[in-house]
Amino acid sequence: MRTAFLAGLMIAAIGAPSLAQQFGPLDANKDGSVSREEYESIQLQRFQRLDRNQDGSISREEFMAAERLLFDWHD
Repeated sequence: MRTAFLAGLMIAAIGAPSLAQQFGPLDANKDGSVSREEYESIQLQRFQRLDRNQDGSISREEFMAAERLLFDWHD
């Protein structure tokens, strides 16, 4: 849970798409609401994309490289 929260903060800090743009991908089953599982799942996916070497942490270099990844976060 802490990892998902930190990933969310990092994304917000570097300029994520608007909340309206984020809702669609969060609502994986398209039922009109986002469950805790859906939210945590997408945050974990984002963290894993930022953690390019998959060592379980995001280095400064990985964090700084994140900007170009965020434009594709909803793919």
